[in-house]
Amino acid sequence: MGKDKALLLMVVFFSLGCVFDHLTTAYGINLSGLAEMNPIVLLLMKYDVWHEIEILVITTAICYGILVVSLRSSLASDISMKALMVSGLIRFSVGFQNLTIIMRALT
Repeated sequence: MGKDKALLLMVVFFSLGCVFDHLTTAYGINLSGLAEMNPIVLLLMKYDVWHEIEILVITTAICYGILVVSLRSSLASDISMKALMVSGLIRFSVGFQNLTIIMRALT
């Protein structure tokens, strides 16, 4: 697989991780007995911009990934792939943690 395709795959992976984390958080905070503990998310929710900022983060990562691919810089591609992969893994793991908490709350 070429670096361009791998980087685009990482952009998709990162985006899906963000969406998974966001959806499980949004669902979980609507259940009684569950509350958001992330102070940054709480602040964004307080000002009612949480959804918009999440969309901005995902869009920025997608645009950055596309920009790096178009520049064809090997070092930038390598760093971007690793950063997106790690970020995507973190967001997926948080989403799975949210899902576990939701499942416990529902049983």
